[in-house]
Amino acid sequence: MKRIKQFLFIATLFTALFAWAQENTPAQNDSAGLGFAMGISLGVSTFPNSDGTVESYNSIGLVPDISIGKFGIGFNIELNYRFADSNGNPGFEVRTEDWVPNSKTNFFELYLPKIRYIRYGQKGEPIFIKAGTLDGVTLGTGFLVGGYSNGTFLPDLPVWGLVFDLDGNLFSFPFIGMETFVANLSAFDLFGGRFYIRPLAITDIPIIKDLQVGTTFAMDRDPYYYLKKNSEYTGPTSASEPVMIWGADAIQPILSNTIAKLSAFGDVVIQKDTAGSMLGVGGRLFGFLTYGAQMRFLGKNFIPSYFDVAYDQYRAAKYAVYTREVSIPAYTGWLASLGFSVLEDKLAFSATMDGPIGSSEIKPHLLASFVLGEGILPGFFFDAVYDKTNIDSWDAMAKWQEDSYMKLNIHYKSGPAVLTLFYNLRYDLTDTGYEPVVSSGTEVSIQF
Repeated sequence: MKRIKQFLFIATLFTALFAWAQENTPAQNDSAGLGFAMGISLGVSTFPNSDGTVESYNSIGLVPDISIGKFGIGFNIELNYRFADSNGNPGFEVRTEDWVPNSKTNFFELYLPKIRYIRYGQKGEPIFIKAGTLDGVTLGTGFLVGGYSNGTFLPDLPVWGLVFDLDGNLFSFPFIGMETFVANLSAFDLFGGRFYIRPLAITDIPIIKDLQVGTTFAMDRDPYYYLKKNSEYTGPTSASEPVMIWGADAIQPILSNTIAKLSAFGDVVIQKDTAGSMLGVGGRLFGFLTYGAQMRFLGKNFIPSYFDVAYDQYRAAKYAVYTREVSIPAYTGWLASLGFSVLEDKLAFSATMDGPIGSSEIKPHLLASFVLGEGILPGFFFDAVYDKTNIDSWDAMAKWQEDSYMKLNIHYKSGPAVLTLFYNLRYDLTDTGYEPVVSSGTEVSIQF
């Protein structure tokens, strides 16, 4: 009954906001590219205690979003409150952990995430800067850092990261460039960069002038960073050594026309005392069909794409392999990807699967994403990411919630008003193993 009342309240508020916004929508956008949106989120949040119990709070959040040309900034100011204290006494109580630093959360970890992001430009442009929640961070071929996200523990543990990409084409000097990221600016635990050159750019010869030769480095100074914040985990939290991985790559565009785009690439990566290499191709056919294929040659205890989309969820498990507490065999592997992207990437799907050749100890892994952008279906748009490991049979695929990571956002827009439903699934490590954690909620927003 309580949840029904909350839903009715949200629906009523949404209707009222929509009606108000319809009356206050500007006739046209500002010619200077000024944009403003205001989101309001309402719901109920639960927070774990050290003794294994949980406390529930009502929550209300303001999510303003401002853009001026290529520059954009968004905020997330959330208040968790209740009308009775933990002993049931009446009153008004605000969750102090959200506003007062403590032994597990310093000032910057607490307040930086209240700025959701700061952005300049877009990925792929000569200069791109984004600070805040990061998704799909890839350096070079992705064989070392491939699709990393620092939003695994949202909304419980928001962190503030930074991506900074710079290409020499910005200065009419196409010979050099770099891609860098920091997962968490307040802790500086995980960071990396790729620096590349185009040695043949001076020749102005088609195709080979765009050859890139690069080197990539990534480091995790604190593999137990999130486990220290998990009250249900009492295992080791001190790393004997940091994770340090580096590699060298080459990317050569071969075809680039309206019918077919094709690039060939290779990568060699060193992880401690082991190495892995990869040769692959990828591109696009007929302007909409995306594809890729790789052959992988992986040494003992080597993990390809070590920093991937679910890395923060499995930091401890990967670290056990890195320090040789757990061993995995050397093997030859494969990767295949297929998808499509149409209508200026507003409708896109991609599925990537990798696995071993002739090994029963290593299980295949699936990563899929689907985007339905605004304007394709009347009112509706959404995005989803799904990552699943340990796929050894069709039955394992049917158990879609096990050994998986999932993010889903469904939006309904009517005029300037948007109703968003979100669903997140992850697995947290406890003393008894990985336990599923699901978070979901509703957000109502008005876009001006």
